[in-house]
Amino acid sequence: MEEWLTAVFRYPDDSIPKEIMRPLKKVRKERQNPAHKVIDNTYDPSLVALQKDVMEGCYLSLGSIRRSIQAHPNAKDVELDDSLDQDNVKYF
Repeated sequence: MEEWLTAVFRYPDDSIPKEIMRPLKKVRKERQNPAHKVIDNTYDPSLVALQKDVMEGCYLSLGSIRRSIQAHPNAKDVELDDSLDQDNVKYF
């Protein structure tokens, strides 16, 4: 995905695609180890902060990808609801 973003879109700074993908790579890294072993189900309050951090990063990352695609010349006739640009995320 990072290669595709770099190849298809022009950013003012070459590090932007890497920064966009960083949260998504973090999710993969966090999931890699638990996905391949059995872990007892225990409550760990520190996971709440980690989950919030991961969710926030992914939300911003996916929003950046959406805005990049939306700005592509072939998407000029596509109209999206303005609510997509509002950050109205609620944590429980």
